[in-house]
Amino acid sequence: MTAPSELRRLFSLWRGLPVFDGAVRYRARLDRAELTLTTRHGAEATGHAECLPGRYRILVSVGYDMADAHATLLHEMAHVAAGWDRQFHTREWREVFASAAAQITGIQVAIPRGSHFAFHDLIRDCFATARRARRTA
Repeated sequence: MTAPSELRRLFSLWRGLPVFDGAVRYRARLDRAELTLTTRHGAEATGHAECLPGRYRILVSVGYDMADAHATLLHEMAHVAAGWDRQFHTREWREVFASAAAQITGIQVAIPRGSHFAFHDLIRDCFATARRARRTA
């Protein structure tokens, strides 16, 4: 399970990723975002981003395994950075999510069409692979 302090540390660290720093609007939104951690576990574990005028909040459950918690945090950070209108998982969101994950894990992924759940799982697997590689290095 991921410790809350680890998610807070990563939230602060990841705000400085080149993909987020490269676009002023991305950085401005993330600088105003607050992170709220919940203690839901198992099937109730979730992530969510709320974007209200001038206020951005990212909610992440700490009941995930490490790779899923990292992917969920980044998934929601990409939502805040890319923003949304009527669609949540836009092409822009997918590009931000994939680019940020590649900058963190060193693994480039092709942006798939279709379900954002499958895309999230692909990014989660990148985090797990990168973690295993660091342990064996």
